Amino acid sequence: MTSPTFTFADLDKLEVGAKFYTADLHVHSFGSSADVKDPALTIEAIIDAAAAAGLGLVSITDHNNDKSVLSSVAYGVKYADKLLVLPGVESRSRDLRRCAFSAALLARALRRVAPEEVSLFDEGRT
Repeated sequence: MTSPTFTFADLDKLEVGAKFYTADLHVHSFGSSADVKDPALTIEAIIDAAAAAGLGLVSITDHNNDKSVLSSVAYGVKYADKLLVLPGVESRSRDLRRCAFSAALLARALRRVAPEEVSLFDEGRT
């Protein structure tokens, strides 16, 4: 799977000025977050629901893994005209507090390596 690309030249095509968006930046999906028991909560279903609800931004932030990052961003291209899917992860910090990380952290990682090489967490740790 290839990652969608967005270049700085594409920014010139966007309208300028402040805008307000509805967002959900802390969503967990089935199969990637152990506490999600509903198999209907796939990344595709979450993104479809976000688009149908009129959200402008969504980020799937599964627990301590990046399994859904590339596939959620790639699937989100389907709604590129109305929904921005941000890469995200919820990670447990050293002092056991949870922090949701979105675009800034993961976009840096995704730009520097090939998609098949991206893994921010050790396999098997959730």
